[in-house]
Amino acid sequence: MEDSSAKNQTSFFKFWFSKFKKLLQLVLVGILFVFVVGIGFYSWHNSRNFILPLAPVDSILYVQIQNPLWPWQKYQLADLPFDNFYIQADQVFSLENIEFKDDILPYVNQGGFMLLPGDQADELDWIFVFKLKDCYFGQDCQRFNDFKIKLEHQAYNLPPDIFVLASSEAAFNKIDSVKAGRAPSLNTRVDESQLGPSFLVSYFNPKQLPPRISPSVLVADVFSKIINDDIYLKLDRRKDSWNFEVVGNQNFNPPSFHESLIENLPQDFELFLSGINLSKLLAFWLVTEQSLSESLNGSIYGLERVYNLNLADISSLLDQAGEIIIFSQQNQSFLDFEFAFVLPYQPDQLNSWNTFEAAVSAILAQKLPQEFKRLLPDGTDVIELKADPQVFQWQNEAVSDQSRVRLLREERINFELAYLIIDQKVIVSNSINRILDLIQNTPVSLSQMVRRCGFSGKTDMIIFNNSNIFTKYFSSNEILIKLSGLGQPQGCITR
Repeated sequence: MEDSSAKNQTSFFKFWFSKFKKLLQLVLVGILFVFVVGIGFYSWHNSRNFILPLAPVDSILYVQIQNPLWPWQKYQLADLPFDNFYIQADQVFSLENIEFKDDILPYVNQGGFMLLPGDQADELDWIFVFKLKDCYFGQDCQRFNDFKIKLEHQAYNLPPDIFVLASSEAAFNKIDSVKAGRAPSLNTRVDESQLGPSFLVSYFNPKQLPPRISPSVLVADVFSKIINDDIYLKLDRRKDSWNFEVVGNQNFNPPSFHESLIENLPQDFELFLSGINLSKLLAFWLVTEQSLSESLNGSIYGLERVYNLNLADISSLLDQAGEIIIFSQQNQSFLDFEFAFVLPYQPDQLNSWNTFEAAVSAILAQKLPQEFKRLLPDGTDVIELKADPQVFQWQNEAVSDQSRVRLLREERINFELAYLIIDQKVIVSNSINRILDLIQNTPVSLSQMVRRCGFSGKTDMIIFNNSNIFTKYFSSNEILIKLSGLGQPQGCITR
């Protein structure tokens, strides 16, 4: 009897355990289903593009920012390195008692900044369209609601919870027309697959910009020749830097990497370019500026005929990969800024550098000819001008026991040019002090900058260091740009 009762009890427990196990499995499957659906809906809702459909089709620049999808992600929109741009935005949008970075960005879930053609040919309208975050239980919703009330007095409202800051009422009317279907949207032109997912993505239409800049401006001409298609840029956070990648049909060839001629840079450099062929760069410049090309060709012909110089020797010096450094410090020289070229040196190039010296002396002689007074037989005084290169002699200046800088100065026009042959390279500069900086005082390591961006190996690059080109918008110290293996620009922004 006891055995039978024990068996019945065991069977009873097995039966209900089996039922409980199946019920538990169903509950877990249900919870997992709800979780997956919830995550999917959350992801879909927060990744929907609410802004692009409102952007006018004639936008020159469209920059879209997306708040991190998951709440545990470390970086927020206010961490983007555009502090100087935010200050300008406060002024352009005439914000009062609200700051773009500290008050608006923390509440933005998704936003889009646009540059549009203004009413005047030389004007651009600014627009920032943004959708606010949802306020969930446990958050400071009262502060959020107070912010919305303050915002509604300074921004246009496009329900639900989409606001527009515009530099003019005409600019807002363009957004309103797109929303109402009276004007085409930028999403008819943009490839949306290029816009995500990234912390920041931007679209640039170069065909809109060149007509708005005078064709006599060199930068505009060069820009229009290099950039010939829509450009997309993606920006994401990587440890200590913001890394970006540019996608578009630019006329860039896949990079050819060269052994770096210098390893370090002075602290106050503004621009560094490596792997630059000066001869090809000059040729491209001359194609852009026809008048400059004609003037230079005439000067070359005159130097070769009058002074019996073979300037092809100088061309061979420039027709090799080198490095260019532009310094931020302004000076009173004939160029108003200081530079340095670094080129490879071979012993058989010595005669070419002698030709280089002779050509510079000849150019100075033509610019500063000597005056000689003569008395003609009829008693008339005349002044003859003689362009004598021998007046402008290069000097040696010791920088070490073994090294001598070749130097030519002409104080009347604040002219200085120097070069140093050292360690199988030549450093050319319009300041002898810059040559000394490059060989004695170079605290900025190129290899460390490359590693800080997460790049590895040898690479040709462009580095902007507190450059005036970008400090108007960026708060960072360095912007490094290089070409990927496919020839697309990529780089990083570091503080």
